[in-house]
Amino acid sequence: MVADLPQVWYIGTIYGAVLRTYMQQVVTYKNYGEEVKVFVFVVCLCVALVIIGLAVLSEQVNAPGAESAEYEPPPEVSLPDLTERFPAPDLADDVVMSPIPVPPAGEEIIPSTEPPDDDDMPPDSDSEHAEDEDEEPQIIVQEEDELFELPINGATGWAARVLPLRRNPESVAEVITNLAPGQGFTILHERGNWWHIQLSGGMSGWVEHSSCFINLPDVIPSIIYDITNSYSSIKRSSGYDIPDVTGQSLYEAWAYNNRLGKYEFIVPSMYEMSKKVYEMQKAALADGNSIMIFEAFRPHETQQRVYRNLSDLMAANEVVRNAINTPPWSIGAFIATSLSNHQRAAAIDASLARIIMQNDRTIGNYTFTHVIEYEEYEMPSAMHELSPRSVINSSTATTGSTLLRGYFISQGFTPVSSEWWHFNEPASVSIATRFGLSGTFFIDTIYSVLP
Repeated sequence: MVADLPQVWYIGTIYGAVLRTYMQQVVTYKNYGEEVKVFVFVVCLCVALVIIGLAVLSEQVNAPGAESAEYEPPPEVSLPDLTERFPAPDLADDVVMSPIPVPPAGEEIIPSTEPPDDDDMPPDSDSEHAEDEDEEPQIIVQEEDELFELPINGATGWAARVLPLRRNPESVAEVITNLAPGQGFTILHERGNWWHIQLSGGMSGWVEHSSCFINLPDVIPSIIYDITNSYSSIKRSSGYDIPDVTGQSLYEAWAYNNRLGKYEFIVPSMYEMSKKVYEMQKAALADGNSIMIFEAFRPHETQQRVYRNLSDLMAANEVVRNAINTPPWSIGAFIATSLSNHQRAAAIDASLARIIMQNDRTIGNYTFTHVIEYEEYEMPSAMHELSPRSVINSSTATTGSTLLRGYFISQGFTPVSSEWWHFNEPASVSIATRFGLSGTFFIDTIYSVLP
């Protein structure tokens, strides 16, 4: 860097004076004429002026903003919190809950970001559908895009236990409030073991996602979902209807999903388990198949309802009683007498379908497989047949059940020999056991928005 202008000017002036004096002495000693002395003085003065001019030019070239100046990055600016700039409305009125029959197989439902017409609403619905996309919570960033078919940003999640909502993604951060078990929210994005979420009233904060559920259709829409217990339970025993269970709606799990642009089942799953379900579905799709999910989360009250009524049927029906009590089986082999892994959303009841027709569907910037028509593989028994008819072994296994078990086992799930459709996810079971998850709540509302 060149010295400051006043310093250069001072040095130039001194130089010029010294040089002029020196030249005068030389000229005087040599007895040159007065004209020569004047000439030498002018030359010395010009040299001094040139030095000063170069100094001024150098200062201009190196001034801030000049092309040769050393680059200095601008100071960082903190952006405002987008959740404060775009507060979310209460989404409780934006969803519709009513158990209705599944759309017929092969019927293509074209997704739309617009809410359904009033004529398309399910019967006996007392909620209003979304009126305006602008009222959806804003998504801050999109991360972890490759974990699923659709990113978690904008998906619905639920607290599986009393869960602190913290100011920052740290276990020592300030607690804003505590979420109740089963309380839902919109996932904004993920950072490590934390989700940034937004509640229906607009409050946002961070929760540890290890003890949270996520809505499977929001992130893996290619799977065929048929939560029969939510509209007409197909649970039977030895072919007999179970009183107050078979044909009944045991809980609500059907809603208009603004993210998918259609009605879809609500399917809560432990977040850890959901990642393995996606890997399993990828493998099935590569083989021209699709997983069919009949149940993941089952409320504890529903579990007890099935157990009580199956016990009553056993007491009244000798065929059912003798079948269930055939050694080595008992009622506990077909319906948990107290707590099931379904209450922890750490188990799945599933079947397998062969895809007949499919197409690609796009939501936002994401494309996934949409199954239009399919055929379920033959299995050892009807789904949810609570008797030894559902036992799977070398003599009862079918091609479909073998494929199904292969997909699940490849992702670390453990099968149950008394129910060919039931698979537990050990890592999620371990987490649920550690936190004492018991599913003593119902989940009937979603908060999903476009990714």
